[in-house]
Amino acid sequence: MSEARNQEIGQVLQDVRLEKGLSLDDIQQATKIQKRYLQAIETGQFEQLPGAFYERAFVRQYATVLDLDVKAFMQKYALEISEIKPELEGARVDADHVTRAGMHQTYETPADRTRQAMPKILLVFVALVIIGIIWAIVTSVIGASKAERATNNVSVSTSQVASSSQSSVKPVESSSVANLQNMIKLGQAVVANNSVQFNAVELPTRVVKLQIAASNEVWLEVRDEKGVVLWGGTLQKDMTREIDLSETTRRITLQIGNANAVQVKLGDQPVNLQNNGTSVWRMGMTFKRSQASVTQKSQASTPITSDRR
Repeated sequence: MSEARNQEIGQVLQDVRLEKGLSLDDIQQATKIQKRYLQAIETGQFEQLPGAFYERAFVRQYATVLDLDVKAFMQKYALEISEIKPELEGARVDADHVTRAGMHQTYETPADRTRQAMPKILLVFVALVIIGIIWAIVTSVIGASKAERATNNVSVSTSQVASSSQSSVKPVESSSVANLQNMIKLGQAVVANNSVQFNAVELPTRVVKLQIAASNEVWLEVRDEKGVVLWGGTLQKDMTREIDLSETTRRITLQIGNANAVQVKLGDQPVNLQNNGTSVWRMGMTFKRSQASVTQKSQASTPITSDRR
């Protein structure tokens, strides 16, 4: 369309509208054509409309609302639309039933914005889930490492256990248990640096049993004065271990993990570890025996160890 004709069409429609006392809002409500398009028509700026089809269609609707002779009006300005196909690209009718197309602008509805935001929301959700999984794994690994370090504080090596300590020795007769307890005197205990030391434990010159009972899982190592491991390993809950201390044993050292779950007896006499809740604990005992008795025993023709395998 020529610019002059467009101006004339717009002026005619505007004049009729004003004569009828109608506003552009009234025309928009009646035609469902967006107000900005109606303004473009009245000012002759048809290039602001979506295309040739909409130029003619919008003018026809405008003229119809104004009660003009639409057929004559359309013929006068050569606005017949039978041979013109609509240009639908960018055109739509929104929820308010107003046609919105062209003006070379893109209008987003709330639904469009929501659809566009959904991928970002999903990415944030997935990222939070991944962070949560990583945090759970890290927490689990840290907990396992702490438990492993606590276990490693007790060095347990069963490879050095002397074969002689694993052999069986004739048990003490039950009738002599009371006399044996009377012969054992623990003496004064000295507590220092996560350890307790019994420096002068009186023992008879004979085999004495060291009994260790566990009320929970315990890590334990027992060495003599030569550093030989008499026993080393893990005691499970409710397990008891007896270790024979020969008549020549002068000193023993116990390295204990989870000392709160350990009960120690020397010849059926309870030994107070005095660890005061400390888990990793060391106990030392130095034995005081009769030298004469040891000499006599060492010269005996049949030593007590003869039954060992």
